[in-house]
Amino acid sequence: MAARLARIPAGYREILIFIGAYIAYSLVRGLAAGDEVAAVENAEWVMGAQETLGIGIERGVQAALLDLPVMDLLNWIYLIAQFAVVPLALVWMYRQNRQGYMVLRTTLLVAWFIALPIYWLVPTAPPRLSDAGFIDTVNSQTPLALDSPLVTAFYNPFAAIPSLHSAFAFTVGVALFLATRHLWSRGIGLLWGPIVALAVIATGNHFVLDIVFGVAVAAVGALVAVWIHTPWRGPAALFSRREAAEAQRT
Repeated sequence: MAARLARIPAGYREILIFIGAYIAYSLVRGLAAGDEVAAVENAEWVMGAQETLGIGIERGVQAALLDLPVMDLLNWIYLIAQFAVVPLALVWMYRQNRQGYMVLRTTLLVAWFIALPIYWLVPTAPPRLSDAGFIDTVNSQTPLALDSPLVTAFYNPFAAIPSLHSAFAFTVGVALFLATRHLWSRGIGLLWGPIVALAVIATGNHFVLDIVFGVAVAAVGALVAVWIHTPWRGPAALFSRREAAEAQRT
């Protein structure tokens, strides 16, 4: 089996890895399907915990932005962040900096696989499905219906915590910051995670604690990735052009 995998071109191997990860996600989605009662109860626990901590800002953020033009932009940022920006970032990093790609890929996969058992064991409804009066702005303001059978066939609606939208956005943003030298691109990298965090709150798709746990699993994923790929150099070296050139030659 290992010999057969070694004969597959590197780019196709990477595609197969992500297909395998999505299959695992789909299996967990199937196991957790239909547990709506538990998901809503867990969402209520999250809201109660946030009130205790004083971080229950979701309702106020959505109310403040709901009728502003920026809401349309946030809706589309939510839609493209996971299914367009992440794949494009991976392809760009693969072509530009193979070593940086490896740590980015591993970080995303580790965060993903940490989240999978949580989705199974602790299904949690997002604000828009929590029966707490939040508005589903993506459904009401864009042509895409998140609750349609076609869309729900590809994702788990009760996988609010941890927020992989936020985990992946912060990971991609940090990778862009480390891999580029232009001030504008580094600025985009620094802002991308917070922008997506705002989008998932404003659209009613995540609580603040979802984002906190999402960033936490991303941080664990990054530590594992650094340890696996170049434990003696640190994350900045992983994305440097010199180190990337050396990795390409080996």
